[in-house]
Amino acid sequence: MTDLKLWKITPGWPRGEHWPEFLKQKVAAMPYGEVGDLSVISALAELEKMCAKARLSIGAGRSASAQLWELVREVKMGHMVVASKAGLILGAGRVTREYYFDSSSVNAFQDNSVLPHRVGVDWAKKFVAGLNTRSVDQRVFRSLFFPQDILHEVVDREAKQKIVELIAL
Repeated sequence: MTDLKLWKITPGWPRGEHWPEFLKQKVAAMPYGEVGDLSVISALAELEKMCAKARLSIGAGRSASAQLWELVREVKMGHMVVASKAGLILGAGRVTREYYFDSSSVNAFQDNSVLPHRVGVDWAKKFVAGLNTRSVDQRVFRSLFFPQDILHEVVDREAKQKIVELIAL
């Protein structure tokens, strides 16, 4: 359990509106295609400069560069991903493909937005009404929803254990 890497992603900040497309396309994805393909980036400082030049920010959470860096360099095959929004777990799965950049219109979402920074995910668990974490456990809730951002690693051991038990993946 201690080796488990668990990532939280919001499929469309902050309302989760892209969840159906995440399922259909079998991805976890982030916006900000204007910085281009990040697979060639070798240092966080380089990515920070690119994001600053593009004037990127993501919601109330951590910087765009920090979140993109994690998606590009830290999310790996076999890691667990939990999709969530507003206190609910929408689904969970495992990473099946590491970072790739896809800005093609074929992969546009229903609102015509393109989220080109991607990892492949086998969404093995889907919760139709969403799994309410607020009523289950405050530690789990805090671990998934703070910081308020698109992507972050859940590092609290007890919260990870409870999340794994909740989603039974």
